[in-house]
Amino acid sequence: MSHLDLAIIGAGAAGIGAARAAAEAGLSHQVIEASHRLGGRAYTEELAAGVPFDLGCHWLHTTDINPLVREADRLGFAIDRNFAFSAHLWLDGRHATAAESQAYAAYFDWAEGGAGMPPHSGEDRDVLSLLDPASPYFAPYAHVFSVIHAADLDQVSARDVMTQKANGGDWPVRDGLGRLVARLGAGIPVSLNTVAEEIDWSPRDHVIVRTNRGAVAARAVLVTVSIGILQSGLIRFRPALPAAALAALDGFSPGIANRIALHFDRDVFGDAPSNFTIVDGDAEPLAIYIPTFGFNYVVGQTGGGYAGHLTRAGQMAATAYVLDRVAAVFGESVRRYFVRSIVSAWETDPWVLGAYASVKPGHFGARETLLQPVEDRLFFAGEAVAMPMVATCGGAYWSGTQAIRRIAAALQPA
Repeated sequence: MSHLDLAIIGAGAAGIGAARAAAEAGLSHQVIEASHRLGGRAYTEELAAGVPFDLGCHWLHTTDINPLVREADRLGFAIDRNFAFSAHLWLDGRHATAAESQAYAAYFDWAEGGAGMPPHSGEDRDVLSLLDPASPYFAPYAHVFSVIHAADLDQVSARDVMTQKANGGDWPVRDGLGRLVARLGAGIPVSLNTVAEEIDWSPRDHVIVRTNRGAVAARAVLVTVSIGILQSGLIRFRPALPAAALAALDGFSPGIANRIALHFDRDVFGDAPSNFTIVDGDAEPLAIYIPTFGFNYVVGQTGGGYAGHLTRAGQMAATAYVLDRVAAVFGESVRRYFVRSIVSAWETDPWVLGAYASVKPGHFGARETLLQPVEDRLFFAGEAVAMPMVATCGGAYWSGTQAIRRIAAALQPA
């Protein structure tokens, strides 16, 4: 069995970034991907001919440092650099006033900043315990929080949230971020439909990755699969991972966050804001996004427990949830122009098992611990450990490239 320098498990954004960096570093490598395609959670489908829709990753976040901004420009992918998230609300049948939107924005910033918890506090409380549910802005914030962090307020470490600082903008990609990632993966040495079943790092000088299509031996292995897959046990480690790594894995929630796109046969939105949150009585709020590229569709964004509920309820229920709220804002007549929906369900994808990872209360530091190499032969990369761009596609890609730096240094002869 010939030995490569590196086996890369997973051909999502992190695996693709790692493969490109490994080629530049002169490391012989092979990418192993269980799915039939590249990209992982970066995946673009068409709602209609010429109407791309990202089921997963969809914005270029932290654009001041996001490497995919440069790649998009290089490859000619159009980006909306003027897009910005708004604090606009639809409140029980009317658009919020400017003062109400400003108050919500202030509440949002205060909550995301730790809600008054001292920056260097040793506490690792859940976010919910810091907030006042009686606030008129609690419900929309709780909903948007679940979308941003793929988990509900009581399931997330406040200290971990406080470390996540944005840099720059949040820009949509016209033809799909999934297509951009797939384009970057063109030409990498990848074996699709190849399921990594066991990582045997018991040999002293190499690692053996056993798959459903044979074994691959390499001097090191980089694991870029999702937290959900790692927690599932679908990939066995021989010997078991060290206790610190196992404890770190246990500190994550794999995340539930899904997108529900409704396509219409004409423009039914007029001059509405491109994004706002609908609050309608006791119903679950809904953050919506209307693409700024002239497409006639709207995206309802869901996260946490309610997103899981909609997944279990099925595509028809999820579609109705969004259509009912869109009709409440834009009028019942929009229903007659509705054509088709696409609904993601990442937690049920057998090769993903989750959206993006959050850290549970009491487990602050899990990201840094999982990032540590095991005996300089077993490495991890991906959105969960992509500090300071966690839970983003650009962060995952960057994480893969940074891992290659560490791996190349580790593989140098003594």
